[in-house]
Amino acid sequence: MVEKVENIEKRHEKKARQIKRRPRPKSEKGPLKVGDKVIVRKLGAEAVISAIDGADIEVQAGVLRLRLRTEDLRRKVDEEPEEFVSDEAKPSEPKPSQPKPARKGRTRLPTVEMPALELDLRGKRVDDGLDEFQRWLERGFAAGMLFGRVIHGHGTGAMKDAVRAELRQSQFVKRWEPGGEKKVAMA
Repeated sequence: MVEKVENIEKRHEKKARQIKRRPRPKSEKGPLKVGDKVIVRKLGAEAVISAIDGADIEVQAGVLRLRLRTEDLRRKVDEEPEEFVSDEAKPSEPKPSQPKPARKGRTRLPTVEMPALELDLRGKRVDDGLDEFQRWLERGFAAGMLFGRVIHGHGTGAMKDAVRAELRQSQFVKRWEPGGEKKVAMA
């Protein structure tokens, strides 16, 4: 029994010695430029450089636009990072018994259409206007909209009261204030 264990250990040691590292792909040298694909280190997300202003680099990662320093980014290379490969393993023949490992550190950001910064509810019934207003708030929150303007108009004041009540209790609104001439609410 001990001999079998020793034989197994010897075989594993022999295989371990045969494992070689696949060389890392060489990344491009030189400064980053507009259009380069990069990885945002803190997010682990892929982004594209949209502008460079001195030490600041503006990148677009899905719907997010970020202004970062060079040290917060790393250049994306086309090939996979280094892996361990055995001499016996043939790259053209995938092993059916082993599933492919899931990629880690990759986050796909959903693309959400940004709603207009201004919502005009003048002339609408309160119920219809509130439904549209709630959908607008949800889409704006999902798209990362920081502020918006709601035009409720004068009229009888019912739309104004309903919009302001919704602004007070909405989970999507951090703060709001009445706009010019009290026919507009800024959220």
